[in-house]
Amino acid sequence: MLLLICVILFSAVTAIGGILLGSFAIRGREVPVYFSLIHGVLGVSGLSVLAIILLQAQRMSLGWLSLALFVLTVMIGFGLLSYSIRKKNHPRNLVFGHGTAALAGYLVLLWWCVS
Repeated sequence: MLLLICVILFSAVTAIGGILLGSFAIRGREVPVYFSLIHGVLGVSGLSVLAIILLQAQRMSLGWLSLALFVLTVMIGFGLLSYSIRKKNHPRNLVFGHGTAALAGYLVLLWWCVS
C-alpha cells in the first residue's frame, strides 16, 4: 500500500510540473530542458514503481491499463523532449496528447486504488 501511495504522489508532483511545462509550450515560449528532464525522471520513477507493484500482484487489474496509458505518455514525452533539446516550439497536438494520456492514466490509477 505504501508503494501505491508513492506512485500517486510521484504522479501528482509530475502532473503539477507538467501543467507548468504545458503552459510554456502552449504559449510558444521556450521550455527549459532541465525542467523537462526533472519532469521526465519523476514520471518514469512513478511508472517504474507502478510496474513493480503490478508484477508482484500477479493478476489482471485496472492498474495494467493505467500502466499502459503512462507508457504511452512516456513515449509522447520523449518526442516532446526532442523539441526541447532542439529548442523548437512544441506542437500543440503533442502537448495536449501527452497531457490527456497522463490525465487518463492518473484517473484510472485512482479508480483502481479506490475499487
